[in-house]
Amino acid sequence: QRTLMAINATGVTQFIRINGDSPLFDGTLLSKLTELSQCCDLTTNLLQRSFPYGIAAEIISAEWFCEMGSSYELTEAEHVTKHLYRQIEKARVGSVVCTHNYQTRRLTVDTENDYEYVRQIFSSGHSVTDIHWWEVFGAKSCPRFVFSSPESAEVFVD
Repeated sequence: QRTLMAINATGVTQFIRINGDSPLFDGTLLSKLTELSQCCDLTTNLLQRSFPYGIAAEIISAEWFCEMGSSYELTEAEHVTKHLYRQIEKARVGSVVCTHNYQTRRLTVDTENDYEYVRQIFSSGHSVTDIHWWEVFGAKSCPRFVFSSPESAEVFVD
């Protein structure tokens, strides 16, 4: 598997998975995930879907990924982390949830319709660096995030 080879070649302790079909990726989300990731095997906003489809990131411990590396099934080989979620009970997990539920919204480019929708966003004069995903849906500021981690039984809000 390419990810295992990359981990072994670079010696990283963690890596980030972000999909290339998500042009409105959220740096604020990545910052929040990074804050949680030091005590986690997996830090993600995908456990409880609340962000729009296409606003997703994971930070994975390289050591844990290597431990779980041989457990993927052939049907999961294309998806770098799918096998990890099947065994989530074996991980120390940090989770970020958006306080407003956008899970039915799409900001990814998987289909021609998705492309046209995102193209319209950018053709209105916005660039990828000057618009945030929440502004696309009319929000004036970044939604609040709810965090949980293995170090804290309590959930905290930013």
